[in-house]
Formats: sequence, structure tokens, C-alpha cells
Amino acid sequence: MPRSSGLRPGENLRKQRQRSVQDRKDIDIDVVKKDREKLLSAFGFPVPVVSRTAAELSESVANNPLLKEQIINLDRLYVMFLSGRLNSAALKNLLQFTELPERSHCIGQEIYLYLPNGVAESKLMKAPLDRLLSVTTTTRNWNTVNQLAQMCQEYE
Repeated sequence: MPRSSGLRPGENLRKQRQRSVQDRKDIDIDVVKKDREKLLSAFGFPVPVVSRTAAELSESVANNPLLKEQIINLDRLYVMFLSGRLNSAALKNLLQFTELPERSHCIGQEIYLYLPNGVAESKLMKAPLDRLLSVTTTTRNWNTVNQLAQMCQEYE
């Protein structure tokens, strides 16, 4: 049986993505909880969900402290979105697994990462971060974060 593309008649993929961002721009925590419950019911195991509103995403872009460093290669810049704030033990774990030349800065519910040797070679990214940090995480490269923030701004 062919899968539905999810597109409305006459709608291209870009329009569908824009519609999706618009439909979810005002996510609230109750919706995320309900989504988790639906995913658990559908698949039989918990599926972690980390989300941001359009305003929170814009703030994440604006607050990146690594952009002030001149030697940063933007292709090696990442944002790790957290399901909650880190406690002092989790911050200590983050520092323990961040080895030069890598850098990490935690601000609020985001960790800004510079991984000059890439994700695959990163000791930090090989660590069981959800367990070590005691929160659910999802990581996106800087380009993706900026594109999502731009899409959100265009459709507010």
C-alpha cells in the first residue's frame, strides 16, 4: 500500500514544511506530554520529545556564545536542546567529557557545542549523554537551527 506523502493537493514539500512549522509554533508542554503518551501507546516504548517554541528557538540562535570566537568553523557548530536545566552534577559530567579542542557552553536549556573534528570523532558525543546529564537531549547542527528559526520567523 503506498504511503501518503502528507502533502495537500497542489502543495510542494517546502509549503508542507512551512505549514508544519506554523501548525506547531505555539507548542505547549501539555501537547508534548500528550505526544509522548500517543507515541508510547503506538509503539509500546517511550519516545523522548524535546521541543521549542519559535521565540525559544530565536533566543537559542541569539545566545550562542561560541559565535564570538573568531576561529569557529560554523560547519562544526551544534546546539544540543535539553528537556530541562542541568543540575550541578550534570554540569560536572558535561565538563568531564568535553576535551580540547572541543568546547561546550550550557546556557539555560541549551548546550552550544564546537566539535572541530566532527561528531563521529567526539568523545562527548560518544558518551551516554541522556544518562550523564539526567535529561533528554537532541542535537542539531548550526545550519539546521538557523533554518528552523528563519522558517518560524517567516510564518509568525
